[in-house]
Amino acid sequence: MKTIVKTTGAFMLSDRYTGDQVNPFRPSVVSNSPFIEQRIAAGQLKVLEGNLPLTATDADFAEFWKENKESAVDAFLSTLSEPEPKPKPAPASKPEPAPAPASTPKKTKGQSKN
Repeated sequence: MKTIVKTTGAFMLSDRYTGDQVNPFRPSVVSNSPFIEQRIAAGQLKVLEGNLPLTATDADFAEFWKENKESAVDAFLSTLSEPEPKPKPAPASKPEPAPAPASTPKKTKGQSKN
């Protein structure tokens, strides 16, 4: 998955795991990695949007940023294909009740064995 992040100051970050770079002057689309997660936890990165598909690219996002900084994130998100919905697990099927044992006819008065 990918995420849109921005730095909390005027500094650039380079992820050696993925080769992604976080631009110091605009939000960036990056792959989730241990490096990115550490920078988020350390307060160096702020997550603007998460769970983007792997097809999202920073180059595409940069074009939206150039056009309109105020609506770049929303405009970019609107162009991404919806992620595949996760299939819902099938409801647990109840075990079928065991068939009732065959009953033998009860004898009534006046009935004889044949």
